[in-house]
Amino acid sequence: MLKLLQSLFGGSKHEKDVKLLEPTVAQISEQYAALESLSNDELRAKTLEFRERLIEAVAELRSEAEQIRERLRADLTMDHTERSNLYARLTANEREQFEATQE
Repeated sequence: MLKLLQSLFGGSKHEKDVKLLEPTVAQISEQYAALESLSNDELRAKTLEFRERLIEAVAELRSEAEQIRERLRADLTMDHTERSNLYARLTANEREQFEATQE
């Protein structure tokens, strides 16, 4: 009886999960098709390209984070509000680095 009600209101959990994953599978298939024809040497070159893009994408963010950390270490007399703002910016910076890495 419960399975009948489930199927009437949108299908089983398995069907919903499959439907949810279909766009991801399509993206993977698209990428696979684009990379399938590459030789091993070309794939190695792609790896280097991706590493360079990653380093480039986060270089400025890492530099900013290091400047913030250095300022926090160097100025022990700064007030609580300013210190809190710097830590908040550092947290946001780390989130931006993570997002750039995921891209």
